[in-house]
Amino acid sequence: MSATVLGTAGSATADSGLTIQGSPMPVQVGSTYQVVDDWTVTSGTTTTGSSNPFTGPNSIWLYDNDRCVHYDMIGANGTGIKMMPWTPTTAGTHTLQVRAGSGAKTMTVTVEPAPPGTPIPAQTSCGANSPTGSFGS
Repeated sequence: MSATVLGTAGSATADSGLTIQGSPMPVQVGSTYQVVDDWTVTSGTTTTGSSNPFTGPNSIWLYDNDRCVHYDMIGANGTGIKMMPWTPTTAGTHTLQVRAGSGAKTMTVTVEPAPPGTPIPAQTSCGANSPTGSFGS
């Protein structure tokens, strides 16, 4: 499932079940945002909920244009993760994908250039935690 998010004031939401939270909006290079997945219901700083499909610890990855940029773990019943940080480093169209188990959710975000003088951090990666092999869609 895919949706286009054009940044507006406040949070941007896509019908894929992924939400981008943060500021400024529209989304711009160099600012850090949170990618939130609705597989679970948030409570405090961890994620819990009956909608979580996982019964044990599972890896979860965030991809930006097919590059793994963040890795975390979801524990049994969804504990241990609430949202995944994302800092776009280039302007233009970004396809974000959250992968967990054999499932994936995708959204497309238009990222605006940073104002002059804004420091641009280096692109993050999942390093040794990047999955190997192919991922079916």
